[in-house]
Formats: sequence, C-alpha cells, structure tokens
Amino acid sequence: PDARMAAEAAHCAGDQEKYWEMHDTLFAHQGAKNPDTLNSLAGEIKLDLNTFQDCLDNGKYQQAVSEHLAAGAAAGVNGTPGFFIGKTQKDNTIVATALKGAQPAAVFSQVIDSLLEEKATP
Repeated sequence: PDARMAAEAAHCAGDQEKYWEMHDTLFAHQGAKNPDTLNSLAGEIKLDLNTFQDCLDNGKYQQAVSEHLAAGAAAGVNGTPGFFIGKTQKDNTIVATALKGAQPAAVFSQVIDSLLEEKATP
C-alpha cells in the first residue's frame, strides 16, 4: 500500500514538473507514506499543495499505477528493487535476465558482459 501511494504521489508531482524531485525525496524519507507525510514532502519540494492533494484525492494515477504493478507481477517482479537486463531481438522480442533484490555491481557487470558476448538471434 505504501509503494502504491508513493508511486501515485510521484506521478502527481510530475504534473508540476517535479517527478524526480518527489522520487528522490520519497527514497530519502523511507517509512510510512500516509497522506500527511506525502503532503509534508510535497511542501518540501515546493509543490502547489492544493493541486497535489486534488490529484491524490481524485485517484488520477491510480489506474496507471495498478497497471504498472500488474505488469511487473506478470513479469515475475514480487518486490523492490527489481531489474531486467536484456536486449531486443530482431523480431522485437526482448530477452532479459531478472535480478531480484539489491545486488552488488559485480552481478550487474556479469549479466551485462554475458549479453554483450552473445550474438543476436534472428
């Protein structure tokens, strides 16, 4: 529930050109993301609070966030962080490796190096 509310808050901040500022602020202030906390964080990044609150109250991004969560679940994502590293094939399909949880840089390097060594399939 907190992640969903935080995602909606970031999108609402994006309406005021401050998506990434809210994103970074949310990560800097981990913990419960209740409406009061979100409004406080919105104030910190100088959002118009009425516009921000209207966006949350009206559920403007509720559907989009639900769709993103469903797409992630369908792809096997069941927590954060989650990463897919892959490449697009000639037929526009994507072949990817899923990395679940926080991983050291060496794991990312190994997956990327193995992809770079492979020849693209037709």
